[in-house]
Amino acid sequence: MAECDTCTEPHLESVVVIEGADGLSRMFIHCPEAMRVEVEPEMCECWEVDPDGFARSIATTLDLKTTPKAILSNRLWRLGRMPYGGKTRKVLLAMGLHLPDAGAIARHIGPKGRSIVLVPSIVPDDQVWPDVVPAVIALDQIASMEKGALLIDGKAFMDMVAEADEDKDRKSILPVDPDIKKEIVGRMVTRAIDRRELDELCIRARKSTTSYRGAAEMLTKKLGRPISKDRVSRAFEREGGFDSVMASPPKKGVS
Repeated sequence: MAECDTCTEPHLESVVVIEGADGLSRMFIHCPEAMRVEVEPEMCECWEVDPDGFARSIATTLDLKTTPKAILSNRLWRLGRMPYGGKTRKVLLAMGLHLPDAGAIARHIGPKGRSIVLVPSIVPDDQVWPDVVPAVIALDQIASMEKGALLIDGKAFMDMVAEADEDKDRKSILPVDPDIKKEIVGRMVTRAIDRRELDELCIRARKSTTSYRGAAEMLTKKLGRPISKDRVSRAFEREGGFDSVMASPPKKGVS
């Protein structure tokens, strides 16, 4: 494959090698506009993801001490365990949970929803999981590359795990005992109100600044606790997206 360098809109095409009368081989691709375009051998070079290497990089970045182990080749890895809330939780990397066979992959992750599952970008539908939904974190929201090294925003990562746990609590079946049910419902309502209030603060801060990072820094100083730019971004996502929120009029009673 090679990318056409004659068109404004890039497109990849299959390479055809033709041997000329002089005995030298030349390489061509088909182009809808230019019909036939000659390409150089170096234009056919491309990068390919090394899934096992990717798993090792994530484990190293998260400072997980054990060596990652492939549970299903090129689809599921056990990265190790990390401390969380006074205990440890299993961390896994899964690929292709948006594909038709995702259910078969999910069954290898384990029950009770205690695992933290990292995916490259697409968070699967809850129906994929045979048991309790685990904390599923999309790496494209917390990871970046800098000078050839993988970086993960640890604060955003922990925030997203906490939010996933809260969602799991809200979706879980409540106990039958009315006193316990009342107590749990009360905690859930309080957390939901707190998150809505923080979402409103994030949106108002972003509207008064020029970036998510600026809004996060403003709220961090104002509230006296760390607020990440990803936390601000997720507030917009829950309200329908950045463009929709910025175009909507302010809510009554919110200044």
